[in-house]
Amino acid sequence: MSDSIRVAVEAAGFNLVRSRLRDFPDEIRRELRVTAQEAAYDLAEWIIDAGESYPDNLIQAIAGDVGIVRGATPNVKWPGRAGATFGRNNAPVGAVVKGAEFGGQGRPTTMQFLPHTGTDGHVFYPTVRRRADDVIEKWASAIDEWIDEWNRGR
Repeated sequence: MSDSIRVAVEAAGFNLVRSRLRDFPDEIRRELRVTAQEAAYDLAEWIIDAGESYPDNLIQAIAGDVGIVRGATPNVKWPGRAGATFGRNNAPVGAVVKGAEFGGQGRPTTMQFLPHTGTDGHVFYPTVRRRADDVIEKWASAIDEWIDEWNRGR
């Protein structure tokens, strides 16, 4: 099992667009990766801001550890560093992140977390759901611009 929460913001038609991008020149595909990374960076900043202002000390303490995954689509993960530890007992940050995001209190070993939320989450997933349209718009508008350039004979 992975020690991080990873999410790729996707929308209907992403896979079709990605498959068609193989026909585009390398320059345009590189620009798309840059735009995807910028959109992922924006999303990471929104997640960090939400975490740092969340009324839970544990979430505030680990909020800044959101990372960007390079690729053709906007993609972030939390924690952003593999093998990172947290606290005086050097707990794996991934386990702390999952407990902080989804809650606990069902066992004696998870009492330090907020109540369990199922799959709704406290910070990471709510922020992704709230901001997904902004991320998709940035990525899709860049694709639209490149398609227009392609059609004009770039």
